Amino acid sequence: MMTENDSLTLKQLDTWIREGRALYVRTLLPKLVVSNIPRHQLRDYADIARRVQMPTLIIRWLRPLIRSEKPVIPLASDGEKAIYALALSRIGAFNEATEILTSLRLSKEPNVYYYLGLNAIEQWDFLSALGPLKKYVTHNGISD
Repeated sequence: MMTENDSLTLKQLDTWIREGRALYVRTLLPKLVVSNIPRHQLRDYADIARRVQMPTLIIRWLRPLIRSEKPVIPLASDGEKAIYALALSRIGAFNEATEILTSLRLSKEPNVYYYLGLNAIEQWDFLSALGPLKKYVTHNGISD
């Protein structure tokens, strides 16, 4: 059983996903010890979980930062909140996801717009998805 995160670098996980080995990555991610993941990389690992369709894992990893009863230092970043909200949307918690995402709407985090669009799509509200998705694709932080 894997207990060391060192053997599962972000680069290696990304490579396996790009090689079409997402199912393999899905078997590895739950074995990660979240307390061994450096805080500055947690959002990136959560993004890997997003890419392999593991929203409950994202929630398990990020909930202590987003919905903690005790103060968390540093506070959850907009990126962490955004990917947490997307995971909520993926499990059907649309209202909570919308609440979090709209609180970040003016953020410099471009994925907020993408996740707002996806949240609307998950609810079959395609018209509401257009505005955020247009903002996403025209955002300066998004490459061609």
